[in-house]
Amino acid sequence: MSNITCHSLAHLTNEIFCNGVKYCLQKGEKVHCNNEVFEIPESPLNYHDKMFWVYLGVYVGLVLFAGLMSGLTMGLLSLDILSLKVLARGGKPDEQKHAAKIIPLVSQHHLLLVTLLLANAVAVESMPLCLDRVSNPVVAIVVSVTAVLLFGEVVPQALCTRYGLAIGAFFAP
Repeated sequence: MSNITCHSLAHLTNEIFCNGVKYCLQKGEKVHCNNEVFEIPESPLNYHDKMFWVYLGVYVGLVLFAGLMSGLTMGLLSLDILSLKVLARGGKPDEQKHAAKIIPLVSQHHLLLVTLLLANAVAVESMPLCLDRVSNPVVAIVVSVTAVLLFGEVVPQALCTRYGLAIGAFFAP
C-alpha cells in the first residue's frame, strides 16, 4: 500500500493516515485504526436527485401530520362530554352529527391524549432525520424547529380551538 494515489477535493479529503499507512477511502468505505472508525460522510442530496424530493415530501407530510395531531389534541380535549351530549340532542344538524361522532373518542380521554401525543412525538422526532438527508444538520434542526413551532403548533392549535368539533368529527373513525 505504499504506492497509492488519492484524488480528493480541496475541501473534502479522502486520505487517512494510520500507523504510517495511507488509506484512500471511497464513499461507504471504513478504516478501523487504533479503536476508531474513519469514513467519508455522505454529502446531502441536491434537488436534481429523485430522493431529494422524496425526503422533502415525507418531511412536509410529517409537518402536516404533527400539526394535525397537535391541533386535534387541543381541539378534542377542550370539549367536555356534557356539552357534547347537549349538542348531540339539541344543536344544529351538523353539530348533532359531529358531536355524536366525537362522543366515543372524548369519553376515553386518557387513551385519546396518549395516542395523539405519541403520534405527534413520532412525527416531530422524525422530521430532522428526513431533512438531514437534504441539508446539513444545523439547517435541518433550525428548519425543523421553525416548522414545528409555526405549522406544527401555533396554526393548528389556533384552527382547532375554533373549529375543533368539525375537524375532530372529520378525522374521527
